Amino acid sequence: MMLIQCPDCNKDVSQRAEYCPHCGCPSKFFNYTDNDSGANMQSEPEKVVFTRREANNYIIAFEQEYHSLFSMSHYITQREIKRFYTAFEPVYCLLEDKDTSWKGINVSTAENLILKFRSLNEDVAKHNNIYVSNKVNEYNEYFDGILDIIDPKIMLDDEQRRAVVTDDDYVLLVAGAGTGKTTTMAAKVKYLVDKCNIKPDDIIAISYTNKAINELRERINMKLDINVKISTFHAFAFDVVRQQRETLPEVNYSAYKYILEILEKALFNNKSLMKNLVMFLG
Repeated sequence: MMLIQCPDCNKDVSQRAEYCPHCGCPSKFFNYTDNDSGANMQSEPEKVVFTRREANNYIIAFEQEYHSLFSMSHYITQREIKRFYTAFEPVYCLLEDKDTSWKGINVSTAENLILKFRSLNEDVAKHNNIYVSNKVNEYNEYFDGILDIIDPKIMLDDEQRRAVVTDDDYVLLVAGAGTGKTTTMAAKVKYLVDKCNIKPDDIIAISYTNKAINELRERINMKLDINVKISTFHAFAFDVVRQQRETLPEVNYSAYKYILEILEKALFNNKSLMKNLVMFLG
């Protein structure tokens, strides 16, 4: 199996990969430009070579890591999938290559590796779904009264409970106005502190508007008495910059005016550019 260089992060990736496991670049961009000739061409990578002993050791390591990854007491994050994929993709590609001689390699364990690697994402999704369901059931009574101190009438529904339990690197909660996103955030913070032993100092809640921030502070800081940092995106970014420099950065309050002038003068009457901008923002 060939390895080619990702044009985005310059790291090696299998030519059969649908995307770069390091940065997520889609496979359709896996061509590179030859700096000497300036012509676009397919890279000529070298094959990854393993001794039979190394291949067998990889197979053994795969089984051990796979068993640990799929522990029922563990939610598998996207970061872990990426790390697992990066670690074992080379030996998987080698074993899947029709030109590879399996002499001296344990056939059954090698075939098992191939099957598990092929269905990795699907198996992870099933595992995480079961994990979340089990946690929701385990903490059913806890969730029934998790926000009683705020309002005894608040009752998290199943989707909110699953959102609170989900422990991935990135979790997108999509819901309309007034459907309970702020309530879910408050419950998430309390769950992390109560059940996951996360220190309040290690949690930050960020939102867009001052209205949302004030509501979160009232619920989390005051009523739940959990002293986590809560701020808007702008205040958080300003605080980070302030910690790194002696003089405070100057905030340009006329930025909106300048942007509107650009849109009005340069784009509004240019249908092609306006269409491209709308497509980009969408």
